[in-house]
Amino acid sequence: MVVDATTVLPTEALGKRYMMLANDPAMRLAIKSANSEVDEILIVATEDGTAVTVTPTDTTGSGKLPGSPFVTTLQRGELLPVFGNGSIKNALFGTGIVADKPVAVFAASNISWILTHPAGNALYEQLPAEEDFGDTYVVLPHRSRSQKTFVRLLAASDNTAF
Repeated sequence: MVVDATTVLPTEALGKRYMMLANDPAMRLAIKSANSEVDEILIVATEDGTAVTVTPTDTTGSGKLPGSPFVTTLQRGELLPVFGNGSIKNALFGTGIVADKPVAVFAASNISWILTHPAGNALYEQLPAEEDFGDTYVVLPHRSRSQKTFVRLLAASDNTAF
């Protein structure tokens, strides 16, 4: 049995600027078993005529090139999926999403291998908008794990100190 959970934010918390969080490709290479893992970005419009610009950090599954923005116009409730290309080295980590109206953005992975755990589960999380990024966080270790707790950080601007 698999039990998954996610965070869903209220519409008041939606924004116009996002950055994709994704699993670490170095971890994928270390375990050499995530050939089927694909990063996914899911963008949902809240208003008609929402222009969304996506700037991928790696080649997407549809062939969009890294660093080359592409624009799509969405209607209310319409979904724009952006998939990684399925390469074990591919990661959409840091991909930028900018919209002219509030959108909901979800980071997902169809299967994620955590450390050397023998099971792979889908990961799915609604992302906070950049304007909601904080500057102080508390991280608690996993009590039941004898291995280290890993944290992945993403800075919204250059020269951010951690």
